[in-house]
Amino acid sequence: MIASVSSELHALQPSLGTDDGATPDPGDPFAALTRSSPNAVPWEYEALDVGQCILWPYNADLALLDMAQVVPCDEPHYGEVYTVGTFPEGDYPANPDQTVATACEDDFESYAGIDYWSSEMYYDLSYPTEAGWRLGHRGWRCYAVDLGYENSGSIRGVGR
Repeated sequence: MIASVSSELHALQPSLGTDDGATPDPGDPFAALTRSSPNAVPWEYEALDVGQCILWPYNADLALLDMAQVVPCDEPHYGEVYTVGTFPEGDYPANPDQTVATACEDDFESYAGIDYWSSEMYYDLSYPTEAGWRLGHRGWRCYAVDLGYENSGSIRGVGR
């Protein structure tokens, strides 16, 4: 299957959300996560590690949530982190999206056991905004995703 970048998470906010004490509507599957949510990880670029799986990271308006919900990979999930990296110190990169996209494509096979362009999976990516860069964020992540958003089980070495 010919694949392409599904969506870029590069618009991640450099500042983190806070708990305002509000209780999310339990019937809203897109209710925003808070710092006190079980397994919630702030969208700090260095917070997610290779092999971690996360739930759908957007709300009903397709705005990125402040927190990522980490779940076991054998449970249904949105994506699995399969490669991570750090930009070097210095000026904000001229084309961070292309730099990370190239790494996502190049590193896919060593994790999943199949060439990215032969895989049925897609990738999503995240990297710091310019505001995040000014705060010292340098990390980027690549996530293996299925367009049906029905991942269950790790893709590590399965050749999918």
